[in-house]
Formats: sequence, structure tokens, C-alpha cells
Amino acid sequence: MIGLASVAVLTCGALSAIDGDTISCDSQKMRITGPAALNRCGINTPETPSPKRPREKALGEQAKQRLEELLPEEVQAEVSCLRDRQGQPLAWVRMSNGETAGEVLRNGYAARWRPGHWVP
Repeated sequence: MIGLASVAVLTCGALSAIDGDTISCDSQKMRITGPAALNRCGINTPETPSPKRPREKALGEQAKQRLEELLPEEVQAEVSCLRDRQGQPLAWVRMSNGETAGEVLRNGYAARWRPGHWVP
């Protein structure tokens, strides 16, 4: 588990969804994760920029729309010093009730991800 010293709470002037599992905080792209330890258990949503199938694009758009619905709520972006394989910082988006956007998206919009495989 990541220690608190490894996490910075950000204030975003502009917070938006890039896709179902990526946000932009003041133009900095960040990969959101689930409630557990970074790089051990996260989330992944269907791709929208270059999907393998038309259905994947449709599901990815639904995940992005759901994330967009969550962002206007009072949320807190907590960014870690760790990065995904594309070099984007890994972050939690935490709602006022303490739940993460990753937890919410796991309810029909995202799959749980662990290194090396998917966990439905």
C-alpha cells in the first residue's frame, strides 16, 4: 500500500474525463485507479480512441459519460508518485462520501485490473 507521504491532494481548476479511466486536471492527464494499492489493483474501461470493435467504443463512451457525471460532485484528486505504463500519474478521484470513482465505475462500467490479467 502507498504511504500518505507518497500522495498529493490536488486542487484542479479544470477537471474533466478524457475517457472512462483517465482524467485531465488542469491539462495534466492522470489514470484513475480503484480503492486498493496502486499498481496492484486498479480499473480499466473499454477503449474509445482506437477500439478493436464498435461495441468496445460504445461501452467506452458509456464509461466516460459515467465518469463525467461523477466529476461535478465535490471530488478530490489524490495523485501518487507512481505512473502507468504510458507515463501518466496514477490517481484516485475521491468523492465527498469517501468512495473513489474507480469503485463507482466497477459497477458496470469498468473491470478490475491486476498486473498481468483482468478480474471481472
